[in-house]
Amino acid sequence: MTVISLKPELRTSGGETVSIYCDNDWAGDVYLVYRESDMLTGTVQIDTGKVSERNLDYVMDEVRTYIGHLTAALGITTSSVVMMYGDIEQVLEEDFDGTYDDDLETDEYEYVETLMIDDEDDAVDDYSLNLIEEDGGHAKYHLRDDFHNVIGLVAVDEIEDTVSGRVDFWVEPDKDEPEEVAEMLFQTFEDDHINTITFTMNYEDSHIGDMYLERRDYM
Repeated sequence: MTVISLKPELRTSGGETVSIYCDNDWAGDVYLVYRESDMLTGTVQIDTGKVSERNLDYVMDEVRTYIGHLTAALGITTSSVVMMYGDIEQVLEEDFDGTYDDDLETDEYEYVETLMIDDEDDAVDDYSLNLIEEDGGHAKYHLRDDFHNVIGLVAVDEIEDTVSGRVDFWVEPDKDEPEEVAEMLFQTFEDDHINTITFTMNYEDSHIGDMYLERRDYM
């Protein structure tokens, strides 16, 4: 029988990242953001290459139990977690030193992304967000292209030092478009007090990909 275990990898006051293991082999990740006595949102990503459809229910039972215990401990009554079951692309890890702002001399950042991000600013400028709804830390935006056409909806939750959201494309994106939108989102929501940014991208019923950025300061 497959042994399923969950291993917390990163935990802050506003969220956590948990790795899923099946028989000691990595099989996926859980990304959660929450506010005590208020709400919890997140995504569960399970790799089809590691978990068969036969074992999927067993894995999800363990994840549901974990999230259930977490929401009970935090006194949370509202939760929304999206499960994605598909092929997870190879993770890119990049460490570099650079100047972050005038108050810090040198910071080290770690980027962990499941989308290959293009650094060309010209491509990023092709997209913009138009705020259409805001309620506390939750906001919704229209995603517009360089002709100002609405091509999708972006829902964002900002809780303490964590930003998480979902991008729903209304027009089928081309090959490079998700990466360009991801870079625009990074630049839009990156701030001094934000340490983690996660977004899920979808078109109709298809999961396109995910983006995850974590900033660590080693000062």
